[in-house]
Amino acid sequence: MTQSLFAPNEDSSDKISKPGGSIQGSQQISARPKDGHMCIWSSSDRDPQPASSTSVEHEIVRLQQQLIALIACISERRAALYRQAAPCRMAWTSESKEEYNYSLGELLKELMPRLIDYSPFRRVLDVACGAGSWALDIARRYPKLWVLGIDNNAAYIERATAIALNEGLSNVEFLPKDITEVAVAGYAKRPFDMIHLQFVASEITPAYLPTLVHTLAELCRQGGYIVWSEVELPIPNSLPCEQFCQLIIAALRAAGRSFSPGPVLGITPLIGSWLHSERCCIEHDLAHIIDVSADAALRKQFLMQASELGQQVRPFVLNCGIVSYEEYERLFQQTLKDIQMLTFCGICYARTIIARCERPEDPRGTLVKPT
Repeated sequence: MTQSLFAPNEDSSDKISKPGGSIQGSQQISARPKDGHMCIWSSSDRDPQPASSTSVEHEIVRLQQQLIALIACISERRAALYRQAAPCRMAWTSESKEEYNYSLGELLKELMPRLIDYSPFRRVLDVACGAGSWALDIARRYPKLWVLGIDNNAAYIERATAIALNEGLSNVEFLPKDITEVAVAGYAKRPFDMIHLQFVASEITPAYLPTLVHTLAELCRQGGYIVWSEVELPIPNSLPCEQFCQLIIAALRAAGRSFSPGPVLGITPLIGSWLHSERCCIEHDLAHIIDVSADAALRKQFLMQASELGQQVRPFVLNCGIVSYEEYERLFQQTLKDIQMLTFCGICYARTIIARCERPEDPRGTLVKPT
């Protein structure tokens, strides 16, 4: 009697049944070939019966094809759901993004007190303030200032307001508005001494940028300051990370949201020229290199932001139709894996412009739009 390496004991009730009818009843497959055939026997009488290995192989191939088809169907359904739910904008609205932006802001804000004299200021506006980290810090440092923070995200505004109330800061207020709503509400009649904004590239379109800059100048008093910081996507030593960044840029370009035809976000070189177009005088133009390498202080925050970014922009990228769900996931997961490697190195370039608003006023007291 042929013995199988996997044959059960005489009293075992283990059975292998094969779909499709090629192996019927309670039969077992021997691991040892006999005369070029697989040995199949009934568990009741152990009488070996030769079966063609070709029929078994065909059945295995059939099951593999069914499994592949099932996986493809599931993947397509998931991708379809993402496409249906995808808004035609790229929104980064996570707590991780706020923590990352706060960390970047920490690197930049220490320069501001040294470069700007806040003592004559009375009113300050923080545009796209997020959870209010910058506005709250300025309100703490300069209690004679009145600070207004605005953001479209109501959850951020609620959080910032709660912090201000908890700390007893009466000189700061947060409103769920964008800058256009602030201008319409009549704040231009009492313009701000300083307007601050940072990392708003994900919230605006190239077509809206001129309107944004004009509104900034309209809300800033003559002789007041506009302080604007933006950051570009990282320059990594990881091919998957670089490819993932390029995928995001390609999606922005396909959706008409790219600031540059090249391989960068492209907003950093534009902010200076647009401020010039509104007759703002650039007093300080600062470049910052932000290290996000494995041994850098911001590596953890960078990993968190990369993870959240990949999840947030997934619907946006898939909706653009430039990559499949499977390709996106493979590249995204490999990017996160590479960022966690001890050999990972990367830097981000950021630019901060401090500009003085010198636009002339007409006799009615409103700012004149340049021709």
